Amino acid sequence: MLTLAKHFKRFASSKIRNVGIAAHIDAGKTTTTECMLYVSGASKFVGSVDEGSTVTDFLEEERQRGITIQSAAVNFNWKNTEINLIDTPGHIDFTDEVERTMSVLDGGVLVLDASAGVQTQTITVFRQMKRYNVSRICFINKMDKFNANFMQAVGSIEKRLNVIPVILHLPLNSQGKLYNGGIDFSGILDVLNGSVHIWKNTKNQSKNLEDSANDFVTVKIADLEENDAISEGYGKYREKLIESLSDVSDVIAEIYLENGDVPNEFLVKCLQNEVASKNPTILPVCLGSALGRIGIQNLLDGVNELLPEPENTENGEKTGSEANSDSNSDFNIAQIFKVVHTGPKKNVALAYFRVYTRSIQKGSINVFNSDSAQSKNSKISHLAIPQADNMIICNKLTAGQVGVIRGAIGVKSGDIIWSGKQKSGKNIDSHEIIKTFLKNSKKPEPMMYTSLELDSEKDFMMALNIFEKLNIEDPSLTISVDEETQQIVLGTQGQLHAEIIKSRVLRENKLDVSFGPLMINVHKRPIVEGIDQVIVESSNRGVKLELKLILGENPAKNAENTDSDETTDFEPISKQNVTIDEESLRLALIEVFSKDPQLGRKYQPESTQ
Repeated sequence: MLTLAKHFKRFASSKIRNVGIAAHIDAGKTTTTECMLYVSGASKFVGSVDEGSTVTDFLEEERQRGITIQSAAVNFNWKNTEINLIDTPGHIDFTDEVERTMSVLDGGVLVLDASAGVQTQTITVFRQMKRYNVSRICFINKMDKFNANFMQAVGSIEKRLNVIPVILHLPLNSQGKLYNGGIDFSGILDVLNGSVHIWKNTKNQSKNLEDSANDFVTVKIADLEENDAISEGYGKYREKLIESLSDVSDVIAEIYLENGDVPNEFLVKCLQNEVASKNPTILPVCLGSALGRIGIQNLLDGVNELLPEPENTENGEKTGSEANSDSNSDFNIAQIFKVVHTGPKKNVALAYFRVYTRSIQKGSINVFNSDSAQSKNSKISHLAIPQADNMIICNKLTAGQVGVIRGAIGVKSGDIIWSGKQKSGKNIDSHEIIKTFLKNSKKPEPMMYTSLELDSEKDFMMALNIFEKLNIEDPSLTISVDEETQQIVLGTQGQLHAEIIKSRVLRENKLDVSFGPLMINVHKRPIVEGIDQVIVESSNRGVKLELKLILGENPAKNAENTDSDETTDFEPISKQNVTIDEESLRLALIEVFSKDPQLGRKYQPESTQ
């Protein structure tokens, strides 16, 4: 349970960080989030993924399986900066959930497992960060694993992510010596700030925040002997840090050439500018162990110092130049990025949003539907700051903050909340301004399908209502009704996605429904023109007949529309004045289709005459 007694301070936007934490599954995102909450004082203990006691994994399925299924937002402050942190899923089946979260973030922490480095889903979430211009730093976690390899993990960043890793921290063992990682990992050499941090009794995770200040000792590099191994390592990697920044900044290069070193304030400013740029070529690298609570304070310092405040990001530029300027209008604008349903009957919607301009407060608002491009009037009666599945009631949220509207009706991810009016004498289309905040996102195509078996029409209508709500929460889930069988067909992103949906339906709604077997969504498109031909001989009233069936596809038409599988061309069966034996035709069709069956396609001849 989060500590709410101290009340969260409200900051100017320069003291806000909107940060997502993303990684390949099992890299330690959720545990890292738990440690951030703990060391910041927002939580009294570090929750365990294995025990199902974490703050952000609150769904029953998340706690049972020990994985993150849906993104969860928490709010805390660190050194007088408000941090809105969103923990995201790591499994490939929930990539769309990460995508929608990235669209409202300013910064991100990319978490790596020190024993594995960059993995497949790491690449996916890194691309999502790039697509939405999310500024990013890296945290190499699990440095205390027996097979941790810091340098190998760093090498995988440059090799697989195509960016230059800039090492800010180096690992130390319990003797205070430079170390590549393992079970004796106990400290950090801070290359940027020139200090050493050694943690004591790192296996004890039950201490309160007041004790955590004494968990580690800090020594400045300047206080160590010059021939000390740490001093040598510090000098070597500080030089590498400066050289990496000299490649992206002429100012750093000039100062370095003149003085042989660069003051920290210049290095920090250079890192800030490069991280916040649209196409950064470097990736700052921190390290630690979330489970051992090593390096989390340093990571939070990195979030504060290196990740941008809202007005210094692409989203912030919109805040300053498109909607807040004197040439435009006095609009309050926010975007919804997530909707969930709560209550005993799951009939109360919670809409999570990020404020872009001015403020959002209780009262009348407009909701701009991202599909219809039309606005409708609505009202905010309950406004809150999210703390995973808990809420802190408030009356107003300002630019840069993340909030929740309780009881929102008819809203979905991507919709824009807005209010206000044009300034006197201005003639501006409000929707044109609002559209600048829309993100170009595409729904992923289903990877698997499953059909539902229901006992009655009442159950059928109830199921449709349930799955429509689930589709609002999870747009990657598709729902359709087969025209022939009248079965509800679900499209999912994979087997795990299907299992989670099934579990939630049965647990939350007590619906009597049977799920059919999963079927893989297969697309087959010819790359060259091909024809399959079958000849069937028969006789009719003593006349010998020959049925020649030709079935072909035109690859050029398929290439024109790669999103559709309905571009098949058929060579027509020649019409004759005699009746073809329908059984022979049936056998011919079976013969053709048995060679290369196409699931879901309907083939039929133009005529049987």
